[in-house]
Amino acid sequence: IAKKGGGSSIDKVALPPWAQGGADLFVEINAAALESEHVSQNLHHWIDLIFGFKQLGDAAVEANNVFYHLTYEGAVDFDAIEEEHERRAILSQIQSFGQTPSQLLNVAHPPRLSIEEAQRESFSIGEAFSDVFSTIVGSSMNSISSLSGRTARAPSSLLDKAR
Repeated sequence: IAKKGGGSSIDKVALPPWAQGGADLFVEINAAALESEHVSQNLHHWIDLIFGFKQLGDAAVEANNVFYHLTYEGAVDFDAIEEEHERRAILSQIQSFGQTPSQLLNVAHPPRLSIEEAQRESFSIGEAFSDVFSTIVGSSMNSISSLSGRTARAPSSLLDKAR
């Protein structure tokens, strides 16, 4: 299914007792948790830690989100390492610890709107759209009403091509 860094297979996975030995139940429970309102309301904190402003510097220290120095992007210049054994040792450390993702955000990620907030926001956007639409359509209604009762017909040459 998966492979370790050294290439050996990971094929024996022990599920937690609450999964009652069933992979389907394990997946179902985890999917429900990940799609929950709680996760939705707190996902921005995780984004800040992994990709955002809490990945480096004082914010990372305050959030207890500091990783081994070799895991950070750009932390090692392999071309500057002259000793082959040192290069291999550092590469081995990086492979063991993994790599911290690139920092994408320098400011806090905004929280996701709750379902209620999203509905209110959607309603207010809908009202604004309705107002704009009414203004545009209202000014065009006089033109449209002058066409009422008329039937638009395609030129016979187009009808012939369509046949």
